[in-house]
Amino acid sequence: MQLELRIRAAAYALVAALFVTGGTWWMLDWVGALAVGSAWRQTGAYLLMVHGGASMLFLLLLGALIPLHIGVAWPSRRNRKTGLITLAATGVLVATAFGLYYVGHEALRRWTGVVHATVGFALPAALAAHVLIGRRRRAEQPELLLSHGERGPRRRPLGRDGRRLVGSGRRGH
Repeated sequence: MQLELRIRAAAYALVAALFVTGGTWWMLDWVGALAVGSAWRQTGAYLLMVHGGASMLFLLLLGALIPLHIGVAWPSRRNRKTGLITLAATGVLVATAFGLYYVGHEALRRWTGVVHATVGFALPAALAAHVLIGRRRRAEQPELLLSHGERGPRRRPLGRDGRRLVGSGRRGH
């Protein structure tokens, strides 16, 4: 089930912003450029602020995707594996972000950071796989071209007189 263009664009833009800000911060930290007194230290702080803000917007979008995409597409049983992988990766990122913000133990914090970075670097690939597999399946099965909200004609059962039933949709009631 394809999302509206504006929702897709928001999702892609937020994932790109999270990837760039997180990846840039990680690279600066990895090369030691964020040490106290470094000229890059303030840049690292700004990167984390933008990363945190983008992650909050992404969580809002995720909340919208639950009824708009996941809930609608789940009964079709199509593309569930990549969807679940993407959703699980997002869950790991949320949990590890919480850990990075609140865990005080340095060894646990370092481990949480490694998991967060690893999954964060993998999320765009998981999302791309989910989108590309979904597009391929829609191309193979044109009946899947309905967007969210376009569920096709709704068929109500016929009554004894051949007319559509109104109300509960059950015969004899």
